Amino acid sequence: MTDRIDTWQGIENLSRWPEKVPAQAVLVKLSALNHISEKHICSAGEPWNDWIPAELLKRIQTHAVRTQGGWTVKLSPEVATELSGILSHGVRAAIGLPRVLIYDSKKITSCKTSVCWLLVLPMGAIAVIEFGGGCGILKTCYFPAGAGWRKCASERLKLAKRRLIARYGRFQAGSTGESKQKVVDKKVRFNCRFISPDNWGFN
Repeated sequence: MTDRIDTWQGIENLSRWPEKVPAQAVLVKLSALNHISEKHICSAGEPWNDWIPAELLKRIQTHAVRTQGGWTVKLSPEVATELSGILSHGVRAAIGLPRVLIYDSKKITSCKTSVCWLLVLPMGAIAVIEFGGGCGILKTCYFPAGAGWRKCASERLKLAKRRLIARYGRFQAGSTGESKQKVVDKKVRFNCRFISPDNWGFN
């Protein structure tokens, strides 16, 4: 049984995109959706109930088993496909603005470079897509810590942008949102750029 549960097509057709898109489609794997469900949707601290319909949340929770370390989730293909569709709408909205943090990434012991997108979705969640080998792969989607205390999407959106800017936005005066500052966190992350700077509050 293949791990791929869905494919998001059409992301290359971006008239407002300021640089070449590295792939024409994003693959969505069942393992990634299980991870998102285990680590984030089933977490009491993340406000998924304001985004995902209650009926789908209930179906996700029926696939969740409480363990000593948290949750184990094995979604059915039907539930996973429905969840993928909801995530796709948020990702396409962030791409359409655009409001994406892009950086190049490689393992310290490797010369092979991949491109990673961190997309701030309208509801304040952050989706992570990694490009390499001719396609994109959804890695995760989550709300930053503290999002559950925010009562509206606009406040969560501000929080998500602030968190990413604080982590990656070490700019000199007059910067337009680009940074060549290297960030090391298991992988070397470099050539960070915020697309587009005005959607992040730099202008």
